Amino acid sequence: MCPIDVTAREADVDSGPVISPQAKERIEAAIASVETQGGKILLDGRGCTVAEYPDGNFVGPTIVEVTTDMDAYKYVRPGRQG
Repeated sequence: MCPIDVTAREADVDSGPVISPQAKERIEAAIASVETQGGKILLDGRGCTVAEYPDGNFVGPTIVEVTTDMDAYKYVRPGRQG
């Protein structure tokens, strides 16, 4: 489950799904790279599920500490990804 309201096409949610399974994989790989490259994951959005959409492409909120030489800094932009 996710720490905030995450769902699809609902008016009262905080965040929706990313655009595709491939986008979800890219984002989750970037999150994983943070730890392997020496950064810190303060809030981990991987594994976010929404009961009503079991096959949805959801990634929950994520907060990381990285340096400018890490992949997550180079290839992922702040804000909503998709």
